[in-house]
Amino acid sequence: MQRYIISILSCFVIHATSEAMDKPFNEGAGHAPEYQIEQVLNVSDLKEVRENQPIDTAEIERLAEAANHGSVEAMLRLGHWFLRVGKVEQAKGYFEDILGKTLYGGDEDEITQSALCALGSIELENCKNPQKAKPYYERADIVGSKLAPHNLAIIATAEGNNVEAKRLYQKSADLGHFSSYNNMGALFLSEGNKEEAEKYFERAAKADNGEAIHNLCVLLFSQKKFEEAKPWLLRGVKNNDPEAKFRLACIHELEKADKNKYKLLYKEAADAGISLARRRIADIFYKEGRVDFAIKYYSLLAEGGDTDVQDTLGIIYYQKEEFELAKKYLKMAADKGVIASCIVLSALYKKEGNLNGYVAYLRKAAELGDQESKDILARIYSRNSAPVSLDTKEQEKGSKARTKRTKKNI
Repeated sequence: MQRYIISILSCFVIHATSEAMDKPFNEGAGHAPEYQIEQVLNVSDLKEVRENQPIDTAEIERLAEAANHGSVEAMLRLGHWFLRVGKVEQAKGYFEDILGKTLYGGDEDEITQSALCALGSIELENCKNPQKAKPYYERADIVGSKLAPHNLAIIATAEGNNVEAKRLYQKSADLGHFSSYNNMGALFLSEGNKEEAEKYFERAAKADNGEAIHNLCVLLFSQKKFEEAKPWLLRGVKNNDPEAKFRLACIHELEKADKNKYKLLYKEAADAGISLARRRIADIFYKEGRVDFAIKYYSLLAEGGDTDVQDTLGIIYYQKEEFELAKKYLKMAADKGVIASCIVLSALYKKEGNLNGYVAYLRKAAELGDQESKDILARIYSRNSAPVSLDTKEQEKGSKARTKRTKKNI
């Protein structure tokens, strides 16, 4: 059994670099999806509105007074502020007041556009009603909003009209909203057209769109176009994208670059929550003999439900003779059907003299299909006239000799 445990430990390291290249990078619940799109936009077209939101009570009161005197700019800023803090009805009231005061073709068209887009976004995001949102966006589109066609494209995509969505994204981009190229790339990718997807991601990335840089890195990396990916990954690293750090570290490691260079990138990505980076930096630390550092990252993965790491961590604690912690992680993995964990856990219970635990996890391993565990159980049963029952001290004492012979044979 000890030889079996050592053999498990010797091959437990998963090569995260290979894993990252051989399957899509998706971190699961609570993390961003592999490809990112720019969602419904409710930010104003007007730069001064975006950058000068009210930040204190005095400013809000001043804007409210200006709004009461008919200032549509004050109404717009208040509407966006109320929307940002979650007071949707108050926001909606200000935006509707703007529409009652502005006329198409005048100097206030941009304010009208922003109010219309905001009302559309309220219906689409807060009320989940795309049909009520569309008329607002369509009116904003008529008066030249660059955000309106972007949002109409999102609705068209949801309706399965990809041709119309592409037309609208292109219109938004032509008006200067280059992020729409990113969503266009994602649309082509959903259709399986990687060549067109790459082209549009690159257009948006050249305009320094963070989502597009991320997506272009993912796409190039998934196709193992490492040389093409590197400059974009470097831009992603500059934007502090943890997934870009992880992928760049993988490439540096494959190229056998300076270990400290890729190790730092792995660690930064791991500390930002990237699971594959946590696995890789833990493996590196373990190989260096820095077991406590490895345990830190293995523990994060194990507590997050990674059964392979739960098994690994249990074996590490077993070797460190920290048996309670070993049992904790081995049980996690064993309860999810990891045969190796069942076997090591049975050995641990046997070492402690807990024959109930020993037999229980042997039985679990046997039920999962492990032939060696079946053979051991068969030998145990063959030395007992009835199925093994070790619930009382009296029964243990009565079968002491048989148990001793069984242990010797095992």
